Amino acid sequence: MKPDFPAIANKIVHECLNIQKGESVLIDVREDTLFLGDLIAIECKKIGADPLICAYSDEFVYRTLTETDPQYLEIPSQIHRSVVEAAQVIISCFMERKDPARSKDISGKRLAGMRSYSKNRWNRLEKGGCRWVGIGFPTAEQAQHLGIDFDSFYRMFWSAVDIDYEKLGGGRLPKSRGF
Repeated sequence: MKPDFPAIANKIVHECLNIQKGESVLIDVREDTLFLGDLIAIECKKIGADPLICAYSDEFVYRTLTETDPQYLEIPSQIHRSVVEAAQVIISCFMERKDPARSKDISGKRLAGMRSYSKNRWNRLEKGGCRWVGIGFPTAEQAQHLGIDFDSFYRMFWSAVDIDYEKLGGGRLPKSRGF
């Protein structure tokens, strides 16, 4: 199965989130999902929305967690908070690291510090006023970590993402209007 990524990007922008002209859209990506973030950003630009792509590599996250003094991991990023606060829509093109096993040797204290760093986003989502969607992106490393066959995992995942939402909801799904 080869997913139709341009169609999926169109579906995320128009069906899932109903993004409108003038809305600020934050798109978070891993290095291997940048192409999907680009497709989503292009769909946003076509309708006059204002997308910003932020990329996080597994290498950056791993080295940040292993080489940064834990006290600094707990300090929320001011620039990240500003971007998150300005966003009316947040799209995450990864819900898991590319290789989840890579962080198995990182202490709980360091992981908790990194979660503290990302609490800007979660605080914003809890506060409301922002539409959000998270989309995973299956990798062979994730499948191995889960103990399942990658081809099956990949097909199952993209079949679910590319579902017909009208059929799923029996024709009753309203367009997202935000909060």
